[in-house]
Amino acid sequence: MYEIINEYSTDTFYENNTTLILGARCIDGVVLVADTKITTIYDVGRRYNYGKKITGELQGILTGFSGHKGVFEVFAMKLRDYVSSTTLANREKYLAQRLIGLRKEPDFSPTIEQVRFQITQIQSDFYNKNKKHRYRVLMGVSGQHLDGKSILYYFDADGSCMPVIEPVAIGHGSPYATYF
Repeated sequence: MYEIINEYSTDTFYENNTTLILGARCIDGVVLVADTKITTIYDVGRRYNYGKKITGELQGILTGFSGHKGVFEVFAMKLRDYVSSTTLANREKYLAQRLIGLRKEPDFSPTIEQVRFQITQIQSDFYNKNKKHRYRVLMGVSGQHLDGKSILYYFDADGSCMPVIEPVAIGHGSPYATYF
């Protein structure tokens, strides 16, 4: 069985198989960029394929990950489920109210603060259950959610969340990118 190695290990496996996610907050938005090579470690060895490391659970919000792909897939499913169930619950509350006159239907999606808190909860739960399958998340939020000012958040493997002002890189390739 293969052992998951610390993200910043100098093991030669990671010299040839680096993951890199770059995030930057710009004047007019947020940029997330990722490579597409995904390495999955199984009991019988490593497998390589290509796929997206940046997903969008809410309009105007992108999440990019570095780390264990399987755990991140569960993370993305839980986040999508949270968003859809919260949206449905908010819509049902609204429709249950007595409507007097015409109203503009509001956005039923969870707020950015609710999404950030949910990401923190999900990551904290995963970290406490199995520390060897870690992943990190960069979340870019469009200015449409925050009074016209976009923002970038970094979520560590333990669930801690920090807003990021400077460009940031996560993944095994981050030491190389931060040099530039």
